[in-house]
Amino acid sequence: MTELERIILVLGARADEILAAVKLGRAEAVICNDWATGQSASLKTGMRALADSETVIVTLGDQPLITAGTIRRFFGEPAGTRAVYQGKPGHPVVLGREQLPAIEALAGDAGARALLTRGREIECIALSPLGGLDIDTVDDLDACLSLIQPPM
Repeated sequence: MTELERIILVLGARADEILAAVKLGRAEAVICNDWATGQSASLKTGMRALADSETVIVTLGDQPLITAGTIRRFFGEPAGTRAVYQGKPGHPVVLGREQLPAIEALAGDAGARALLTRGREIECIALSPLGGLDIDTVDDLDACLSLIQPPM
């Protein structure tokens, strides 16, 4: 595989504003109406949209510094494969059809971490030195921006 067959962007809060402001290119937006119930709802929405796929490479919107090269590294990897950054679990992860029943059973703010405990791990710090950064707050965003933008 040389490129992703489909790109699905799962949106929840403020989806209408995001759709009005962002050019999605070839990405397809799907709306997760129950986004407030936690990360599992978004994961289920995305996996349902790609249910006909053998494997799915999952990244998170709050980890925007994962490079395209890192995502490409996961092409062809089996379900259960995940990125690690200096040994710490991160994204992307590869999920497959065989994991759909377990994903459907998730609730709340649980992602697929428990489904990936025995899978292959790929160290990605060299591919995405800042890819493991998780931006959940304004302070996180400020810290991230200070790393990627030179001081003025």
